[in-house]
Amino acid sequence: MNDLEWMELHLRCLYHHDGNDRVVRTRQPNGWPCPLFHLGRTPLGNLWRFRDDLEPAAIRELARLVGKEAPLPEGHPPPQRIEAIRSVLRSSVELIVERQGPAFRFPQQIPALDSGALPVVAVTLQNQALLQESFADTIPELAERQPCLAAVDAERAVSLCYSARPQVLKGGAPCGASEAGVETLSSHRGQGLAPRVVAAWAQRVREQGAEPMYSTSWDNRASLAVVQKLGLFGYGEDINFS
Repeated sequence: MNDLEWMELHLRCLYHHDGNDRVVRTRQPNGWPCPLFHLGRTPLGNLWRFRDDLEPAAIRELARLVGKEAPLPEGHPPPQRIEAIRSVLRSSVELIVERQGPAFRFPQQIPALDSGALPVVAVTLQNQALLQESFADTIPELAERQPCLAAVDAERAVSLCYSARPQVLKGGAPCGASEAGVETLSSHRGQGLAPRVVAAWAQRVREQGAEPMYSTSWDNRASLAVVQKLGLFGYGEDINFS
């Protein structure tokens, strides 16, 4: 696939869409609200999504603005019309929270990392007790967060990678991809655990016939270090407004 097709798959993985390609909720087990507007930029062109309850006048003006935006340039400078986009959204709501960051795909051959001192195991309903002490909030959604891989220290998960946006959700059609979510206890950071659990998770996603995907924010240095360690390929940038 080319970069624009990867971005389309990414958006299909992030959000549930209605018949008009408006987004209605996130593709998460808890179905959190979507951002008002999501702009996906790639070197081949841009894609965007509007939340289904955004005012029609705002949709028309935003579509006009982003329709004039050039493809993503090298160095990822802000869109030329970013201030105009913000102004349109502020006319609809009082507060805008803006998130910006890169999106990545995995290489054809997922790197085989050193085994390390701590084992990486699949976490399922049968051994969910591994999460009880450190990641208990994951347990109620564990069945839908599969695959879920953890580095384990003394019968306790200390670094975890799960499907933040799973390929399949109850009551919905498969989207063909899964987005990673990764967490590491502060006591175990800097030990190379996050790249290991992410690589193991990505391999399981591939074995299930879907594409693993990874996105983050530009200021998350730990997350970007995982990207570098695994040799992920950037295909675009997300900017969303909530």
